[in-house]
Amino acid sequence: MLRQWSPLWLLAVLAGCGGDGNSSGDTNPIPIELVTLSGRATFEFVPVIAGGMGLPRLDYGASEARPARRASIQIVNDLTGAVIGATTTGDDGRYSVAVPENTVVKLRARAELLQSGSPGWNVRVVDNTQANALFALDSTPFDTGATDSTRDLHAGSGWTGSAYTEPRSAAPFAILDTVVDGMQFLLAVDPALNFPPLTLHWSPDNRTVLGPGGFPDPGSGAIGISIYSPELGGIFLLGREDDDTEEYDRGVILHEWGHYVEDAFFRSDSVGGPHTLGDRLDMRVAFGEGFASAFAAMILGDGTIRDTLGPQQRFGFTIDVEDVSGLNSGWYSEESIQGILYDLFDTVQDTPEDQLAIGFGPMYDVLANEQRDSVALTSLFPFIHALKTNLQADAASIDALLLAQTIAPIIDEYGSGRTNPLPLPPGDVDVLPIYIDILVNGGPVNNICSTDAFGASLTDPESVNKLGSRRFLKFTATVTANHTFTATATLIPFGEEADPDMELHQRGALLPFPLLDPPGKSGLANIETFSWPLTPGDYVLEVYEWSNTNARNDPVFPPIGRTCFDVEITTP
Repeated sequence: MLRQWSPLWLLAVLAGCGGDGNSSGDTNPIPIELVTLSGRATFEFVPVIAGGMGLPRLDYGASEARPARRASIQIVNDLTGAVIGATTTGDDGRYSVAVPENTVVKLRARAELLQSGSPGWNVRVVDNTQANALFALDSTPFDTGATDSTRDLHAGSGWTGSAYTEPRSAAPFAILDTVVDGMQFLLAVDPALNFPPLTLHWSPDNRTVLGPGGFPDPGSGAIGISIYSPELGGIFLLGREDDDTEEYDRGVILHEWGHYVEDAFFRSDSVGGPHTLGDRLDMRVAFGEGFASAFAAMILGDGTIRDTLGPQQRFGFTIDVEDVSGLNSGWYSEESIQGILYDLFDTVQDTPEDQLAIGFGPMYDVLANEQRDSVALTSLFPFIHALKTNLQADAASIDALLLAQTIAPIIDEYGSGRTNPLPLPPGDVDVLPIYIDILVNGGPVNNICSTDAFGASLTDPESVNKLGSRRFLKFTATVTANHTFTATATLIPFGEEADPDMELHQRGALLPFPLLDPPGKSGLANIETFSWPLTPGDYVLEVYEWSNTNARNDPVFPPIGRTCFDVEITTP
């Protein structure tokens, strides 16, 4: 037991003081006796196992109590609601805090991770269907007594045998626990990291449908899929029972957290959008999704990502990031990229070409430095080029991993020398070379074609992020001057009207000139032109037919198909 002046008593004294700071009241207040309250905060963890037909499912019968690591703990006066003690749990879930004796209080665990300094973090789990209220779990009221005491707090899963009939209090703490594993993985490589604030949104009402207009509606829980979206405010995770729950799907959480890490510490030029196995993706999307899956598997340490869903969470699917035997391997395949990255990382040599185990450190260095500062857009090319430069003794082994995925050795950040055969018409002609050189005041570059030929699969009608819909040109500005960019349609499908769009990139920055005419149907048919002041440097110009980034079932502007442009850059 401790004896000390109570802060609440001090505030009461100050409130009664006159302007001269003196008080006619008692100058010998009775000190407040403090006692130590300690205990352990835990949550119910439900493991994922292989069920019928090998499909992953939640095994509620094998659930166990795990420590709520690094969670915020508050002691709340039950009468006034005031917080009269606060601390943080350790990695064992234990806490200890001094509180006033003989006071009726509640023990509260808050779903947040807070630490200032280096390393530092601010992570919160909120309910997006309840005005983003922070999840917290309160004990029943109890008296602190006159001696030190112990009080534990446990968050249950809510499962009572055949359904969730009790509050799913464990969910936010299970999500935080997965994030703690991710942070520890990164801190092992860079111990002084300061993590930007992150909010994870989870609700038992978050479900696999979209809101009005086919867009996520977080307030109602109609979010469609689990997603990392800085525009929406962080990570959103599904939670609807018998639909798709994510609180125990650690690989799914870490995949989305990987996107956050890429955004926070590295660089991503990905345009996002839907993707599924076998897609030929925009190279930026392929790398971002492949990285996120491989990164999640690295943290988990077993090479797999499991997603449970369906009635009673008894169905789902498993992604083995090393199983890259699917269709359409190549630099545009997220499966190929996740397999390459994980094989670089792990110590298991499961194929003849898997001869490396470099760990995450060398990859972190490239992602945080060379790729982050690359003129080329983020993709496998600047990543592997920098990695081979840094690890020259391993260059041949890195090339072997690429060749196993039908990717020719990478010799620069621009992917020069690609000869990948693409069987779908029109084949390589609308994809290669990946970057086309264009000279300022050098006349137009002809036949820059945008296509939706690689755009859709049976399960994914979107073209927004697929191979060939967008083309890339690189150039050097040599003077400080206004530069005029013009894209003129020269080949248009019969009966259609072209709408070229352009975006300008400089080392990860999307320059603001496209905002003069945001992507979308413009009033000027078949041509687009902009002028914008540039300083000397290297740039990448992105050119595309706007409709070719829409879904094939778009009711108003479906893709018009292969459309070609002449592109020119001029200065006065």
